[in-house]
Amino acid sequence: MLLPNNYTIVTAVGSQWSASFTIQNDDGTLTDITDKIFEFVVRDRLSTAGRVLFSVNSTTSNTFGGITVNTLTSTVFVSVMPAATALVVEGGGPYTLWMDQNLSTATALVVGTFYTQLVAAA
Repeated sequence: MLLPNNYTIVTAVGSQWSASFTIQNDDGTLTDITDKIFEFVVRDRLSTAGRVLFSVNSTTSNTFGGITVNTLTSTVFVSVMPAATALVVEGGGPYTLWMDQNLSTATALVVGTFYTQLVAAA
């Protein structure tokens, strides 16, 4: 499997967003993700340094969301709260779903642009 996979995200600004990702080996079997740490990071595309707008990880939840890992199904469930999506401006920002981000075995699993759009109020 060629990594990272590219996936575009579009959600309403100030809303909750979530997605589930299944991690597989090249032959289609489930990857052993026991003891792996996952992080989902969204950066500001307008900033020269690409400052982090928000990040969530699988070790602790925060006001921006969290990641739940199911080692039996090799599934990573990313949940982003409204406080986080409210930080993403028009034009979106680049994101990465990392496995073991701060280790020598760091793997960028999924990358793309995280877009938010205004929605009509009821």
